[in-house]
Amino acid sequence: MGKIESRGEWRGNSAGRGSAWSLAMSPAPSGAGVRILGMRPVAMLLAFAMAILTLGLAAPAAQAVGTSVVLRSLVVTDGSAEIGALQNELDIQGIPYTLVDASAGTIDAGFLTDGGQGNFQAVFLPDQAGGGLTQPELDALAAYEAEYGVRQVNAYMFPDSSVGLVNQESGTLDGKDLTLTDAGHEGPFAYLKASAQIPVDNNDPGISESFGYVPAPRDPMPVGQSYTPMVNTTLDGTTGPVVGVFAEGGREEMVISISGNKNMQWFNTVAEGIVSWATRGISLGFNRSYFNV
Repeated sequence: MGKIESRGEWRGNSAGRGSAWSLAMSPAPSGAGVRILGMRPVAMLLAFAMAILTLGLAAPAAQAVGTSVVLRSLVVTDGSAEIGALQNELDIQGIPYTLVDASAGTIDAGFLTDGGQGNFQAVFLPDQAGGGLTQPELDALAAYEAEYGVRQVNAYMFPDSSVGLVNQESGTLDGKDLTLTDAGHEGPFAYLKASAQIPVDNNDPGISESFGYVPAPRDPMPVGQSYTPMVNTTLDGTTGPVVGVFAEGGREEMVISISGNKNMQWFNTVAEGIVSWATRGISLGFNRSYFNV
Protein backbone atom coordinates (compact mmCIF):
# COMPACT_ATOMS: atom_id res chain seq x y z
CA MET A 1 0.00 0.00 0.00
CA GLY A 2 1.90 3.04 -1.13
CA LYS A 3 3.08 2.64 -4.74
CA ILE A 4 -0.31 2.95 -6.42
CA GLU A 5 -3.04 5.41 -5.51
CA SER A 6 -6.51 6.20 -6.79
CA ARG A 7 -6.62 9.86 -7.53
CA GLY A 8 -8.78 12.46 -9.28
CA GLU A 9 -7.72 15.65 -10.97
CA TRP A 10 -9.89 18.76 -11.26
CA ARG A 11 -8.80 20.61 -14.37
CA GLY A 12 -10.06 24.15 -14.75
CA ASN A 13 -9.39 27.80 -14.14
CA SER A 14 -10.44 30.39 -11.61
CA ALA A 15 -13.35 31.48 -13.78
CA GLY A 16 -14.73 27.96 -13.94
CA ARG A 17 -14.30 27.67 -17.71
CA GLY A 18 -12.93 24.73 -19.62
CA SER A 19 -13.19 22.47 -16.59
CA ALA A 20 -13.16 18.69 -16.89
CA TRP A 21 -12.71 15.70 -14.64
CA SER A 22 -10.15 13.00 -15.27
CA LEU A 23 -9.11 9.90 -13.39
CA ALA A 24 -5.70 8.31 -13.29
CA MET A 25 -3.83 5.51 -11.58
CA SER A 26 -0.19 6.36 -11.04
CA PRO A 27 2.64 6.14 -8.50
CA ALA A 28 2.20 8.28 -5.41
CA PRO A 29 5.09 10.38 -4.03
CA SER A 30 7.12 8.04 -1.85
CA GLY A 31 10.31 7.82 0.15
CA ALA A 32 11.60 7.77 3.70
CA GLY A 33 9.21 9.35 6.16
CA VAL A 34 6.29 9.27 3.72
CA ARG A 35 3.00 7.43 4.24
CA ILE A 36 0.11 7.32 1.78
CA LEU A 37 -3.23 7.44 3.57
CA GLY A 38 -6.93 7.83 2.89
CA MET A 39 -7.30 5.75 -0.27
CA ARG A 40 -10.74 6.05 -1.93
CA PRO A 41 -12.44 3.41 -4.11
CA VAL A 42 -12.22 3.98 -7.84
CA ALA A 43 -15.95 3.26 -8.19
CA MET A 44 -16.76 6.27 -6.03
CA LEU A 45 -14.53 8.47 -8.18
CA LEU A 46 -16.20 7.29 -11.36
CA ALA A 47 -19.65 7.97 -9.93
CA PHE A 48 -18.66 11.46 -8.87
CA ALA A 49 -17.07 12.13 -12.25
CA MET A 50 -20.23 10.99 -14.03
CA ALA A 51 -22.36 13.32 -11.90
CA ILE A 52 -20.11 16.28 -12.75
CA LEU A 53 -20.09 15.53 -16.48
CA THR A 54 -23.80 14.72 -16.70
CA LEU A 55 -24.98 17.83 -14.88
CA GLY A 56 -22.48 20.14 -16.55
CA LEU A 57 -21.45 21.84 -13.32
CA ALA A 58 -18.91 24.66 -13.51
CA ALA A 59 -15.81 24.47 -11.32
CA PRO A 60 -15.74 26.86 -8.34
CA ALA A 61 -12.91 29.40 -8.11
CA ALA A 62 -9.97 27.11 -7.58
CA GLN A 63 -6.37 26.56 -8.52
CA ALA A 64 -4.41 28.90 -10.75
CA VAL A 65 -5.44 29.26 -14.40
CA GLY A 66 -4.01 26.57 -16.66
CA THR A 67 -2.91 24.23 -13.87
CA SER A 68 -4.28 20.97 -12.47
CA VAL A 69 -3.75 19.31 -9.12
CA VAL A 70 -4.43 15.90 -7.64
CA LEU A 71 -7.23 15.85 -5.07
CA ARG A 72 -4.90 14.79 -2.27
CA SER A 73 -3.60 16.83 0.67
CA LEU A 74 -0.09 17.04 2.06
CA VAL A 75 0.27 16.80 5.85
CA VAL A 76 3.67 17.56 7.39
CA THR A 77 3.88 16.34 10.98
CA ASP A 78 6.18 17.08 13.89
CA GLY A 79 4.07 15.01 16.29
CA SER A 80 2.28 18.02 17.77
CA ALA A 81 -1.33 17.74 18.92
CA GLU A 82 -2.58 20.46 16.58
CA ILE A 83 -1.35 18.91 13.33
CA GLY A 84 -2.52 15.55 14.66
CA ALA A 85 -5.99 17.01 15.13
CA LEU A 86 -6.11 18.18 11.51
CA GLN A 87 -4.86 14.79 10.33
CA ASN A 88 -7.65 13.20 12.37
CA GLU A 89 -10.22 15.47 10.69
CA LEU A 90 -9.00 14.36 7.26
CA ASP A 91 -9.42 10.75 8.41
CA ILE A 92 -12.95 11.47 9.65
CA GLN A 93 -13.90 13.08 6.35
CA GLY A 94 -12.19 10.34 4.32
CA ILE A 95 -10.00 12.82 2.45
CA PRO A 96 -6.86 11.28 0.90
CA TYR A 97 -3.54 12.68 2.11
CA THR A 98 0.16 11.99 2.18
CA LEU A 99 1.80 12.17 5.61
CA VAL A 100 5.41 13.40 5.73
CA ASP A 101 7.65 13.62 8.78
CA ALA A 102 9.05 17.15 9.10
CA SER A 103 12.55 15.77 9.64
CA ALA A 104 12.53 13.46 6.61
CA GLY A 105 14.03 15.95 4.14
CA THR A 106 11.51 14.83 1.53
CA ILE A 107 10.00 17.99 0.07
CA ASP A 108 11.29 19.46 -3.18
CA ALA A 109 9.87 20.40 -6.58
CA GLY A 110 10.06 16.80 -7.78
CA PHE A 111 8.02 15.60 -4.82
CA LEU A 112 5.38 18.31 -5.22
CA THR A 113 4.82 18.02 -8.97
CA ASP A 114 4.67 15.35 -11.64
CA GLY A 115 4.96 16.30 -15.30
CA GLY A 116 3.58 19.79 -14.77
CA GLN A 117 0.73 18.60 -12.56
CA GLY A 118 0.53 19.42 -8.86
CA ASN A 119 0.52 16.42 -6.54
CA PHE A 120 -1.39 18.13 -3.71
CA GLN A 121 -4.47 20.34 -3.51
CA ALA A 122 -3.84 21.58 0.05
CA VAL A 123 -0.95 21.77 2.52
CA PHE A 124 -1.23 21.33 6.29
CA LEU A 125 1.79 22.34 8.39
CA PRO A 126 2.36 22.33 12.17
CA ASP A 127 3.25 26.05 11.92
CA GLN A 128 4.55 28.51 9.37
CA ALA A 129 8.05 27.03 9.73
CA GLY A 130 6.69 23.60 8.85
CA GLY A 131 7.55 22.05 12.21
CA GLY A 132 11.24 21.98 11.37
CA LEU A 133 11.38 21.86 7.57
CA THR A 134 14.59 23.15 6.02
CA GLN A 135 14.60 26.51 4.26
CA PRO A 136 14.91 24.88 0.81
CA GLU A 137 11.83 22.78 1.63
CA LEU A 138 9.88 25.87 2.73
CA ASP A 139 10.97 27.69 -0.42
CA ALA A 140 9.82 24.74 -2.57
CA LEU A 141 6.43 24.75 -0.84
CA ALA A 142 6.02 28.50 -1.26
CA ALA A 143 6.86 28.33 -4.96
CA TYR A 144 4.50 25.38 -5.46
CA GLU A 145 1.61 27.05 -3.65
CA ALA A 146 2.03 30.27 -5.63
CA GLU A 147 2.23 28.50 -9.00
CA TYR A 148 -0.69 26.12 -8.43
CA GLY A 149 -2.91 28.27 -6.22
CA VAL A 150 -2.67 25.79 -3.34
CA ARG A 151 -3.68 26.91 0.15
CA GLN A 152 -1.70 26.29 3.35
CA VAL A 153 -2.93 25.81 6.92
CA ASN A 154 -0.62 26.61 9.85
CA ALA A 155 -2.04 24.45 12.65
CA TYR A 156 -0.79 26.57 15.57
CA MET A 157 1.62 29.48 15.56
CA PHE A 158 2.53 32.76 17.19
CA PRO A 159 0.89 35.60 15.23
CA ASP A 160 3.60 37.96 14.02
CA SER A 161 4.35 40.33 11.15
CA SER A 162 5.28 37.44 8.83
CA VAL A 163 1.55 36.67 8.61
CA GLY A 164 0.28 40.26 8.76
CA LEU A 165 -0.40 40.30 12.50
CA VAL A 166 0.63 41.98 15.74
CA ASN A 167 -0.08 40.10 18.96
CA GLN A 168 -2.23 41.97 21.48
CA GLU A 169 -2.91 39.50 24.27
CA SER A 170 -2.15 35.92 25.22
CA GLY A 171 -3.23 33.44 27.84
CA THR A 172 -5.53 30.55 28.63
CA LEU A 173 -8.67 30.62 26.52
CA ASP A 174 -10.52 27.87 28.40
CA GLY A 175 -14.21 28.77 28.72
CA LYS A 176 -13.98 31.71 26.31
CA ASP A 177 -16.38 31.91 23.38
CA LEU A 178 -15.29 31.79 19.75
CA THR A 179 -17.43 33.80 17.33
CA LEU A 180 -17.56 34.05 13.55
CA THR A 181 -16.75 37.15 11.56
CA ASP A 182 -18.87 37.96 8.51
CA ALA A 183 -16.08 36.61 6.29
CA GLY A 184 -15.93 33.41 8.33
CA HIS A 185 -19.66 32.79 8.18
CA GLU A 186 -19.97 33.70 4.52
CA GLY A 187 -16.94 31.55 3.74
CA PRO A 188 -15.77 28.19 5.11
CA PHE A 189 -17.85 28.23 8.31
CA ALA A 190 -21.20 28.76 6.62
CA TYR A 191 -22.49 25.52 8.19
CA LEU A 192 -22.56 27.33 11.56
CA LYS A 193 -25.04 30.02 12.57
CA ALA A 194 -23.75 33.55 12.12
CA SER A 195 -24.51 34.16 15.79
CA ALA A 196 -22.83 30.95 16.98
CA GLN A 197 -20.87 31.15 20.23
CA ILE A 198 -18.46 28.22 20.41
CA PRO A 199 -17.14 27.67 23.94
CA VAL A 200 -13.51 26.62 24.30
CA ASP A 201 -13.33 23.42 26.35
CA ASN A 202 -12.86 23.90 30.09
CA ASN A 203 -13.07 20.38 31.47
CA ASP A 204 -10.73 21.04 34.40
CA PRO A 205 -10.56 24.63 35.72
CA GLY A 206 -7.25 23.76 37.37
CA ILE A 207 -5.53 22.98 34.06
CA SER A 208 -4.82 25.22 31.06
CA GLU A 209 -6.29 23.27 28.15
CA SER A 210 -6.13 25.78 25.29
CA PHE A 211 -3.51 28.52 25.29
CA GLY A 212 -3.92 31.18 22.68
CA TYR A 213 -2.80 34.47 21.20
CA VAL A 214 -5.28 37.25 20.35
CA PRO A 215 -3.71 39.39 17.60
CA ALA A 216 -4.76 42.29 15.41
CA PRO A 217 -4.00 42.85 11.72
CA ARG A 218 -1.06 45.14 11.08
CA ASP A 219 -2.04 48.77 10.64
CA PRO A 220 -1.10 49.90 8.15
CA MET A 221 -0.93 46.62 6.29
CA PRO A 222 2.07 46.52 3.92
CA VAL A 223 1.25 46.90 0.22
CA GLY A 224 0.55 43.53 -1.39
CA GLN A 225 -0.55 41.87 1.86
CA SER A 226 -3.96 41.27 3.39
CA TYR A 227 -5.36 39.53 6.45
CA THR A 228 -8.98 38.38 6.80
CA PRO A 229 -10.25 37.46 10.31
CA MET A 230 -12.47 34.37 10.33
CA VAL A 231 -12.94 33.37 13.99
CA ASN A 232 -12.62 35.82 16.90
CA THR A 233 -12.38 35.59 20.66
CA THR A 234 -12.05 38.02 23.55
CA LEU A 235 -9.42 37.78 26.30
CA ASP A 236 -9.17 40.31 29.13
CA GLY A 237 -11.27 42.78 27.17
CA THR A 238 -9.21 42.43 23.98
CA THR A 239 -10.95 41.01 20.91
CA GLY A 240 -9.12 39.59 17.93
CA PRO A 241 -8.91 36.67 15.51
CA VAL A 242 -7.60 33.23 16.45
CA VAL A 243 -8.32 31.94 12.94
CA GLY A 244 -7.78 34.05 9.85
CA VAL A 245 -6.26 34.11 6.38
CA PHE A 246 -3.07 35.89 5.38
CA ALA A 247 -2.46 36.53 1.67
CA GLU A 248 0.68 37.70 -0.10
CA GLY A 249 2.36 37.06 -3.43
CA GLY A 250 -0.38 34.80 -4.79
CA ARG A 251 -0.34 32.60 -1.67
CA GLU A 252 -2.90 32.14 1.12
CA GLU A 253 -2.18 30.82 4.62
CA MET A 254 -4.77 30.09 7.28
CA VAL A 255 -3.23 31.16 10.59
CA ILE A 256 -4.48 29.45 13.78
CA SER A 257 -3.27 30.92 17.08
CA ILE A 258 -5.16 28.77 19.58
CA SER A 259 -3.85 25.40 20.74
CA GLY A 260 -6.02 22.31 20.76
CA ASN A 261 -6.30 18.62 20.04
CA LYS A 262 -8.62 16.15 18.36
CA ASN A 263 -10.62 15.52 21.54
CA MET A 264 -11.69 19.13 22.03
CA GLN A 265 -15.24 20.04 21.09
CA TRP A 266 -14.39 23.58 19.96
CA PHE A 267 -11.82 22.22 17.52
CA ASN A 268 -14.17 19.57 16.15
CA THR A 269 -16.75 22.30 15.59
CA VAL A 270 -14.49 24.45 13.39
CA ALA A 271 -12.32 21.68 11.87
CA GLU A 272 -14.72 21.04 9.00
CA GLY A 273 -14.45 24.67 7.96
CA ILE A 274 -10.65 24.67 8.18
CA VAL A 275 -10.42 21.67 5.88
CA SER A 276 -13.10 23.05 3.54
CA TRP A 277 -11.15 26.30 3.21
CA ALA A 278 -7.90 24.45 2.47
CA THR A 279 -9.45 22.21 -0.19
CA ARG A 280 -11.70 24.98 -1.58
CA GLY A 281 -14.66 22.74 -0.82
CA ILE A 282 -13.60 20.15 -3.42
CA SER A 283 -12.41 16.83 -2.02
CA LEU A 284 -12.73 13.07 -2.40
CA GLY A 285 -14.17 12.56 1.07
CA PHE A 286 -17.38 11.34 2.63
CA ASN A 287 -19.03 14.78 2.57
CA ARG A 288 -20.77 15.39 -0.73
CA SER A 289 -23.74 17.05 -2.40
CA TYR A 290 -26.76 15.16 -3.68
CA PHE A 291 -28.88 16.16 -6.67
CA ASN A 292 -32.45 15.31 -7.59
CA VAL A 293 -32.88 14.82 -11.34
